[in-house]
Amino acid sequence: MRISPLHHACFYFIVGSVFLYFAFQSIEATVLNPITILLALVTSFNYGLTVRLIKLHFKIKQYKKNTKK
Repeated sequence: MRISPLHHACFYFIVGSVFLYFAFQSIEATVLNPITILLALVTSFNYGLTVRLIKLHFKIKQYKKNTKK
């Protein structure tokens, strides 16, 4: 049994939220330190992947609905 894209999307959303938390914690005097920028990039990648996986989930769901007819 395969894991659905929706489960992967939930996982990436949680991981992205953890990285976002660490990014906020690493802000000291300025936002422009390399650690904060790296964590923000990883967070944006995870959130972008979450959106793409949710779209894929709905496309697969729509495809299955159309092929059952």
